[in-house]
Amino acid sequence: MTKYAKTLSNLIKQSDRVNKDAVNEAAKLIAECIKNDGIIYMFGCGHSLLIAQDCFYRAGGLSNVQPIFVPELMLHISASNSSKLEKDEANAPKIFDEYNVTDKDILFVFSTSGINGVPIEVAKSFKDKDLKVIGMGSSSYFNEKSRHSSGKILKDFCDIFIDNCVPKGDAVLELDNDSKAVPVSTSISTFLIQSCIYQAILLCKKNNINVDYFESGNLSKNKETNNELVSKYKERIKHL
Repeated sequence: MTKYAKTLSNLIKQSDRVNKDAVNEAAKLIAECIKNDGIIYMFGCGHSLLIAQDCFYRAGGLSNVQPIFVPELMLHISASNSSKLEKDEANAPKIFDEYNVTDKDILFVFSTSGINGVPIEVAKSFKDKDLKVIGMGSSSYFNEKSRHSSGKILKDFCDIFIDNCVPKGDAVLELDNDSKAVPVSTSISTFLIQSCIYQAILLCKKNNINVDYFESGNLSKNKETNNELVSKYKERIKHL
C-alpha cells in the first residue's frame, strides 16, 4: 500500500468513527425529505461542489438531489476568481430566486474550511427560512477567523455538522522541502455523503418508504426506468 493510500485510508476510518452519530442523524433528515417528496439541495464552491456533483444524476444516486450550480463560483470559468468570490458573502447566490425551495426540502453545504462568506451565507439563508441544514467541513479550522459578517462559521448555522477530519491545508504528503502535496478533502467528503445516503436508503426500506434512485445508464435495461425518473423530477430539479 502506498503512503497516500495509507494516509487516506486512516483518515476515512477516522471520519467514519467520529461521525457515526452525525451520519445517522443526517440520514434521518434525508429519509424524512424523501418521505415528504422533498428535494435535497447541495451547495459548495470550487472543489467543494464536486461532492454535490458526485450525488447528482449518478448511477446508484438518489433522484431527488439538486446541486446548486453558480458558474462564477465553480472552476470552469475562472478557478482563481471563484476562490476570491467565495470569500465575500455578498456573492452568495439568491437561491430562493433561482430555485423553487419549499419547506419539504433540506440543504447540504460542503466547505472544508467552513470560514468563507458564501457557503456560510447560503447555510444562513436556509436557516432563516426554518429549513434543515447539514454542513460538512473540517474541525481543524474551527479556530480560524470567519470571513462572514456574523463572525460565525459554517457549523454555527447547521442542524447537523459532519467533520471530514481533513488536516488544515488539505494536502497530506510531505515533500523534501517541508511543504505538502496531494489533497484528501474530496475523497473523504464523498465517502461521508454517500454514507449518509446509504443509511437513508436503509431507513426508507425499513419503513416502507419508496426511494427513487438512478441506475447505470450504460446498461440498456435501465434506460426506461431512468427516463421515467427524469420525467418525474425534471420540473422540480433545474439541472436534469
